[in-house]
Amino acid sequence: PEMVNVDRLYQIADTLDKADLSSPSPANDALYEEIILGAKGASESKQLTAQMLSRYYRFFPQLAPKAIESLFDLCEDEDTRARVAAIRVLPGICKENPSDAPRVADILGQLLHTDRVLELDQAKAALNIVFRIDPKSTVDALFDQMSPEVDTNVRLIAIVVLKDKIKMADIVNKNVELQNHIAERAKQVHGHLDPAHASILIQLIHSLPIFNGPKAKSLTSVLDIHFNMEADFEFNVASLSALLNNVDLLASDAQPSEAASQILSYVINKVLPVLDAQKSPSALDNERVRVYQGMADLALAGKADDIRRCLSGVHASMMNHMVLPSPGAEPTLAWPVLEALLLAFRALAAKVPGALRRLCGYSFPFSGQPSDVLAPPETHTDFLNRLKFVKSRAETTQATLARSKAIPDPAAQAQGATLRNVAAIATALLASPLPKLQEDVKSTPSWRKGSRPGPSSSSSSGVSVPSPAASSSSKPAAGIKRRPDQPTDAAGPSDKKGKQTAPAPAVGGSSSKHTPWHPRKEEGSSSKARPQGTYVPPGAQHHNKQMAKG
Repeated sequence: PEMVNVDRLYQIADTLDKADLSSPSPANDALYEEIILGAKGASESKQLTAQMLSRYYRFFPQLAPKAIESLFDLCEDEDTRARVAAIRVLPGICKENPSDAPRVADILGQLLHTDRVLELDQAKAALNIVFRIDPKSTVDALFDQMSPEVDTNVRLIAIVVLKDKIKMADIVNKNVELQNHIAERAKQVHGHLDPAHASILIQLIHSLPIFNGPKAKSLTSVLDIHFNMEADFEFNVASLSALLNNVDLLASDAQPSEAASQILSYVINKVLPVLDAQKSPSALDNERVRVYQGMADLALAGKADDIRRCLSGVHASMMNHMVLPSPGAEPTLAWPVLEALLLAFRALAAKVPGALRRLCGYSFPFSGQPSDVLAPPETHTDFLNRLKFVKSRAETTQATLARSKAIPDPAAQAQGATLRNVAAIATALLASPLPKLQEDVKSTPSWRKGSRPGPSSSSSSGVSVPSPAASSSSKPAAGIKRRPDQPTDAAGPSDKKGKQTAPAPAVGGSSSKHTPWHPRKEEGSSSKARPQGTYVPPGAQHHNKQMAKG
């Protein structure tokens, strides 16, 4: 069929505005089908087609399948302006027909794959509108983009967009069914995410009202623990990622659980010896530090059951890291690791101080436990000497850091907080005649004041949201998949390029009552005026006149 140009589209708009669209008419149906054909026309026709398909959508339900497929085609068009125009009007389709929301949300979720800033922003804005119409379908569309086969950057974008949706308290807080659905979908993807992204997901799930308050659910009752604690720990990326996902999950859970106690025991007794044996620096140093910090979080939260055994494991790891200087060799101290170990050690020791008789030689009253026999004096002396050296080095390093930075940067401030915690806890453990275990046990770990070691961060989440390319190239989101129960004859995405220009303004509103476009004659022009509120494409006769919105 012959392609529909811009002038013809304006003529159709003028005719439909004057027609009675409240009752079916073959003539009007034919005009709307002509609008649908505009999706195959020139760039200017495609932009105007997108607007007109949305404007008259509610009046032609029998042609709705064709219309929405044409809009989906435009979302994959080679021309940036046509794609943006289509994305902008998709929420209007849902307002007119909420049953289309699942398909529209699904397409908008896939459009997060775009490498164009303008299109990504439009897709996010459109998802915000669709979320208010159909929250469940929007949540599903976002979680679909967190599956293992999806690019890591797209997963992160989907998580951040979901986080923004959950902040819409008026929708989420009153809908317990929606909260449970979000938690159930999180259960399906949690184990496949890398630690940094899983941590954000855990935080936003934990913010749901069903996981807070006196009758709060336990996170571990909803999210699976994707880790085999029976196997020996292997030091590799996959094992560290799986471990960190679950440590972060359990540490954030306000409710006590057997799983938290089990994984704390596993980390201390099976993982720490493996981590202590690794040489530094290495490519996985940040992940190593996060494991120590996660272990400390669990210990500070009181997740331990077998406290004596856990305390013994932490003590052994501390002794590996509190290395005394030898002649001609000055040890390098891992301050973030020492901070985590000291915090965990004091938190556990406060519950079973008698255990420090055997481990460190402290003269606490004998508890009657056979394992709490007092260690020989040299054990106590060696432990105190190590603490004194760590305390002295922490204070010296802190003073040097303060002198070197007139205005400390965030990294220096974080290191300063770490050093202060190390020095303070070492001082408490060196107190005479017995260490101070009860005072300030709940010292705030330095990593809670900022982000844990990990990817570069520009936000409190500890990860940075990747920005799509801002070049002038034009590339649609590749491979949009239509729902299998819907017919499609859409062509695949094109590799052609085009310039990015401002998107076409939306055509009118979407009120339930049909409001015609009232044409007006432009000043100084004898040509036929365009309907108000429509986009005047570049190159059209009256492109130099701004049309008032209808």
